[in-house]
Amino acid sequence: MPDFELARSQFRERCNASCVQEKLPFDVDGLADLCGRNPRIRNVYTKCAHVGFPPNGKTDLKEPDLTPAPRPRCRSVGTNVPFIAHVNDGGTISCDEERDADWDPETADRPGTLP
Repeated sequence: MPDFELARSQFRERCNASCVQEKLPFDVDGLADLCGRNPRIRNVYTKCAHVGFPPNGKTDLKEPDLTPAPRPRCRSVGTNVPFIAHVNDGGTISCDEERDADWDPETADRPGTLP
């Protein structure tokens, strides 16, 4: 029996016509409400830990790597236009081909750190 037919037959065993038509509440009052609804949610959604629901079982959750990626130095050139785009696309943004040799992820994009 194909998976779809098996799933359909098992679903029909557990839920009759009135069950299928029943409207279920999907309102969520916030992150704490969402994380508290099912103990497995906190194992797959990292933000649950911020509202008092740390992972409670095996999880592959890792803190995201927030190290900025190297990118070229860009600047605005010419007369401003009402949209943001590269000069090749009619905009005013021009970027160097390669990132600067002195690019440092510890100080990248912080005020007062540009040469």
